[in-house]
Amino acid sequence: MYIFIDTISPAATLIIFDNKKIISKKTFDILWKEYDKFLDTLLGFLEENNISVDELNWIAVINWPGWFTWTRIISLTVNALSFTKNIKIDSFSYFDFLEKSWEFYPMLIKANKGEYLIKNSQELEPQLILTNDIESWKYTWIWNILDFENKQISIEWSRNYEKFIANYSFNWELKRMEPYYIKKPNIS
Repeated sequence: MYIFIDTISPAATLIIFDNKKIISKKTFDILWKEYDKFLDTLLGFLEENNISVDELNWIAVINWPGWFTWTRIISLTVNALSFTKNIKIDSFSYFDFLEKSWEFYPMLIKANKGEYLIKNSQELEPQLILTNDIESWKYTWIWNILDFENKQISIEWSRNYEKFIANYSFNWELKRMEPYYIKKPNIS
């Protein structure tokens, strides 16, 4: 069995899938509650589907971009499961998720209070841009619509897990999920 984890979207989702086909899906609220609820929600979802952690072969996780606490909690939990149960991991960015779901460019993802990441094509790396410098256009987007309330910006947010799972070439070679930070935190 494989499990797919998306805790970056405004509505988090867990998916059990096998042979590129979705078996079960659960949407839940986790934002700012990762530490308190993530592991219990994950284990509860498996239990609801009569699956034990020992039956998991692979964990697929949208790993980036994410909030600082999210990045640490989710990666620590996934790595602990991987280490203790010898489960392979694949982690990928939200941009990878949108691209394999056949969404359109340009794509915007909120990076912090005053900046977004913008990706204009598959070939280009995402770039940080000030929210005020985002040009009027139609974007595939994730997060705060209020940032654009006084602009001529059209935004569309959609998630197509079925398309992603069907189109993504999973890389089950990771032994550890590395947190990816948009800007490295300065922890002392």
